[in-house]
Amino acid sequence: MKRRIDWSIIFVSIMVFAFVVSQTDWFDYDLQSIAGFIGGQEISVSSLWKSITTQWLHDSGYHLLVNVIVLLYLSHELQKYNSSKKNFLIYLSGMIIVSLALLVFAKEEILYIGSSGAIAALLGAQMIHLYLSGDKRNKAAAIEVTLLFLGLTIVIPHISTLMHLAGFIVGLVFESLCSSRDWIRRR
Repeated sequence: MKRRIDWSIIFVSIMVFAFVVSQTDWFDYDLQSIAGFIGGQEISVSSLWKSITTQWLHDSGYHLLVNVIVLLYLSHELQKYNSSKKNFLIYLSGMIIVSLALLVFAKEEILYIGSSGAIAALLGAQMIHLYLSGDKRNKAAAIEVTLLFLGLTIVIPHISTLMHLAGFIVGLVFESLCSSRDWIRRR
């Protein structure tokens, strides 16, 4: 039986590689200036490219580590409910919508970096599964985690509320639509 490499390991590898490159003097340029998104830009091919690539960059080892741990945990947890392909599509949809949200709504001229917006899409999907499980404890946990996530996103400094909320909403909507479609098929 062939064993495939999980998409989350590939994404983690890209994030680690981008971090290592950004921390070295291998090239004559700063990776964040080439691939990082700064709000308030006019919409162009370059700003679209940067709104996507900025999600591979992290400003510190701690930032990278937190994103890697949460990405691996959530992708593992969602494997209980979804195929790897569906989880990949949730994450990719999160990346795309976060990119578009940055282009349209990011007006502050600050550097937006990190993959937590796309990771928040996985969290949104996980919350739908917990809430729809029928178990009162899971429903309560889904509500508590959602409130905690929203609270921390707003309270902790230097976290992009825009990226987190855009990704989280993508996960909620994506999984809700898939779950309702599955429910209709079973009837």
